Amino acid sequence: MARRNSILEELVEQLFELTGYIWQVGTVVTLSLIFLSYKAYAWVDSIVADAEGRPIMAALEKLSWILYSIPAILLFVAVVFALKTYTTYRKQNGI
Repeated sequence: MARRNSILEELVEQLFELTGYIWQVGTVVTLSLIFLSYKAYAWVDSIVADAEGRPIMAALEKLSWILYSIPAILLFVAVVFALKTYTTYRKQNGI
């Protein structure tokens, strides 16, 4: 039995494939992911800053690095798209 991909996985795969043909799509996706990574970092930072007064977050204080993995993963995917975009740009412009 074959495993079905989720909608998000299919979207990322299609955008990555489309980036191989049109580098401008990759540029938009990369910039969007960088912006989302920045917003996710600001969100996580505000959660960790407000966690000092909450007893449940005091127990999870040592695991706060897990929250910071969200923006790190988004930034990693942005770098992957940026490299694919750069490769496509070089191929289309003969560089």
